[in-house]
Amino acid sequence: MAADLDDPLALALRAAADDVAPSDALRHAVLDALGDRPAARSRTRLAPAVVAGALAAAAGLLVALWPRTDSPEPRPPAPRADAPVAPPDADAQAAAVARARAQNRAIYAAEHARWPAGTWVSIAWRDPATVAGAYKPVVVGASLEDVAAAGADAPHRYLFRVGEEGDVETFVSSWYAPRFAGGGFVAALGIESWQGGDAVVLVKGEHRVRFAGATPFPRVRATIAAPDGSPPRRTGDATPELWFGSVGPALMLTPQDADELGLSRFEVPGTETVGTVPCRRVRVTVEVPGLDAKATLVGAVPDVPYARLVAASRARHRFWEWGEGLVPTLALAPPTLPGLPSIETWVAFGNDRVLGRGASPQAAIEDADRFPDVVYQRYVLRWPRAELPVRDERATQAVRVALPGGVEVDGRVRPTALERGGAEGSAGSGASRVAVYVVPSMHEAEWIRAGLHRAEGGDAGVSYYTSLTFEPGGRGGEPPPPTADGELRVAYAALSVRPKDGAGPGFDGWGVIVARVVP
Repeated sequence: MAADLDDPLALALRAAADDVAPSDALRHAVLDALGDRPAARSRTRLAPAVVAGALAAAAGLLVALWPRTDSPEPRPPAPRADAPVAPPDADAQAAAVARARAQNRAIYAAEHARWPAGTWVSIAWRDPATVAGAYKPVVVGASLEDVAAAGADAPHRYLFRVGEEGDVETFVSSWYAPRFAGGGFVAALGIESWQGGDAVVLVKGEHRVRFAGATPFPRVRATIAAPDGSPPRRTGDATPELWFGSVGPALMLTPQDADELGLSRFEVPGTETVGTVPCRRVRVTVEVPGLDAKATLVGAVPDVPYARLVAASRARHRFWEWGEGLVPTLALAPPTLPGLPSIETWVAFGNDRVLGRGASPQAAIEDADRFPDVVYQRYVLRWPRAELPVRDERATQAVRVALPGGVEVDGRVRPTALERGGAEGSAGSGASRVAVYVVPSMHEAEWIRAGLHRAEGGDAGVSYYTSLTFEPGGRGGEPPPPTADGELRVAYAALSVRPKDGAGPGFDGWGVIVARVVP
């Protein structure tokens, strides 16, 4: 039963607690607790002396339990030394962060109007079951140092200066890369920049650093860290790459960055919508090696399903549609001697450049897998591109296809493919000599879980394979199901295939997946 906030006891308690209880959330919690006491149900019969006594006791209890400003913040009880250590549960951690974020957002919405511009605020709600003693979720101070320690180990925390929070919109012309930065990046670091040819140069004072690569969009290298300097759980490069340009947020991070650096403890209230992608706002420290340039700025972390980031990169990586002046800078094919034909090769393309190459799709994929940083999507295709000769690839034998990530789908294949150990013969010079497995329906989540988004066929291969396998009434093609929707895609993958009826040979190796992918 909730207390009546207008009764004499509640009004008196509110007035007495104003100096020691800056949090409306805590005051309401105390009043609600009082409302559950039997005495509150018969408050009209209380004598003035009883009311005064109850008020004095409640005020005394608040003062006794309220943490002193010179005492450390209460911590949950430490686990026993002999307690078993369980492996971290990513789903449980994500749920804890989401719950705390919702509570902190509610606290911010209820109280933010009280804080003067320029003051620093920490909001860090905790599950009451984990709190030993009193706990104050909101701490306000004149400087960052006044609030930096408050709630530092909570699952989620808002840490911001009043005036920098709120919703913002940022223009981009495309999703440039997993990480990218705009004008706010150089402004925060106090540096100058210019770009020409295949290089970008950053300058501060007498120091300069140059970044170049076989791409018209060379990446800048930077150290990205949590503002408190806590060690990251990063397993990749210590100076990850980021695309740099004149537009975009001060710094776009990846969801992996946020998890590895624990940036849920440094969020700023509000949403930064980059293009059409809503992002959480976070405080993050960035430094450019070779320059005396280090700053803590407010960056962005995409708050969308991973599949949406894959789709944005898929559109960006269609390099064969780039302008004629850009494609030659990619060094797609190895050099050849004068007078000799170009060498045909396979490339894995992502993040605006060739990440791997080889004599087969498998070799190109394995070469690209050595790249240590985040790549949302890759294309694997033959270069120079050429239309493959059309031949009959009628898929008639029902099979069960097991893919990486524990994904299993129903498909069809030419009967001779399994009999020949997966080999399909040549489909044109340099084409894959592996079987083609037709999957009538496959969910987007399965496509990504199997890693097929990192080995997708380029435009020519998609046109070739899908025309053979899904074109109704075409050259021996198998018509799609009447209710099929989604997008036709091709990918190269390591797989294990067995006939659905259990009769005949199976196959373990590399193959081509042609699938209709549905959301």
